[in-house]
Amino acid sequence: MGYETAKTQITLDATLDWYNYRDNDDVPVGQRKADEFDFTGYTGLFNLVTLPVERLQLLLNDQFISTRDQGQSDRFSNAVDRTEYVINRFEVGGFYDLTERFTAGLRYNHQMLDYVPDFREDSYINRGLADLIYNLSRTSLLDLNYQYWHTSYSKISPDYVSNQVRLDYRQEFSRLEISLGAGYHHRNFDSQTKEDQEIPIFLVDIGWHNPADPVGKPVTFAALTWERNLNELGYLTWYHKSHRVDLTAGHIFMERIPVQITGIYLTADYDDFIGPTPAGALDRRYDETHKLSLRAGYIITHWITFFVEGGIDRRNSNLAGFDYNNDLFKLGFESAFNFGAK
Repeated sequence: MGYETAKTQITLDATLDWYNYRDNDDVPVGQRKADEFDFTGYTGLFNLVTLPVERLQLLLNDQFISTRDQGQSDRFSNAVDRTEYVINRFEVGGFYDLTERFTAGLRYNHQMLDYVPDFREDSYINRGLADLIYNLSRTSLLDLNYQYWHTSYSKISPDYVSNQVRLDYRQEFSRLEISLGAGYHHRNFDSQTKEDQEIPIFLVDIGWHNPADPVGKPVTFAALTWERNLNELGYLTWYHKSHRVDLTAGHIFMERIPVQITGIYLTADYDDFIGPTPAGALDRRYDETHKLSLRAGYIITHWITFFVEGGIDRRNSNLAGFDYNNDLFKLGFESAFNFGAK
């Protein structure tokens, strides 16, 4: 749902997700039943962009999520537990055109993560972001981005301060968008036993789509993202360096049948997590996670789609007891109704 004038755009979006599980076999004594993970999740999004005066763009957005998906809290997380939590991200800031070529941006972001079971630590992140953008042309630019943030925990995990700088190059074509970035990330922990982390970082982001259909959705699309960085929420000393690769491609057949394939590859190279290997030796933990899913649907109306999805989720670790296998099958429908439409 949205509201738009010549200088202001307001968007309000809400999503409700209902999850119900059941066991196909008898549950062994001491293990949790599947229906204990039943829950109703939701996502709320508010976004405001306005141009109060010439050259100045102000923005405000707020995102509220209730979920069991640990990846919603940290892009580089390789956690597989289903602990329920609520996360709120609030951001305010703006961009000012210094000249026809140069634009400066300044933003503040606050993130609060609250676990419903209290045995895991809540966390709070206060982040400042600054951008200096040079517009090479109408379709290309250079963006020098600096971020400073402080992460604190509610219990015993050490707080930390991160400084990150990255230079991005972005280029748009009629059907292709490319973004390339490289920089450096340094993290300082408030702990005498935890050493600082520092790592060169990079981003490769490529997207392709065919011309949009009348409702604004591409009929065919593909996207590839490859990113190198540190995970944000490590708890205790469980921090790692990561590569993450995302590949997505899709097509709408006969205007009614959307098909999409998604693949994710994630590495986790831990600094301080040491444990026994299957052979009995001690080693630093290193995980590789592979996810692959195929989804097909049928568009019943413009606001409801029936879908079926199957996939696999594999985490392979060099330490004993950290491998994880999950086979996924979903059957359901999606509903997206625009109350603001006429």
